[in-house]
Amino acid sequence: MDDVAVCVRYNANKALMNLGYPARFTADETEVDPEILAASAARHGSKRPRT
Repeated sequence: MDDVAVCVRYNANKALMNLGYPARFTADETEVDPEILAASAARHGSKRPRT
């Protein structure tokens, strides 16, 4: 599956769940390559609260 489509589905599921809705796509459809997630986290900064 195309990496972009997987990321879009992953983000759609996250947005739906944040709004209190069930995930629309299966885990297989939203399995993002760990390298892509790591690059995205590094680009946008850590989401962890600072202590």
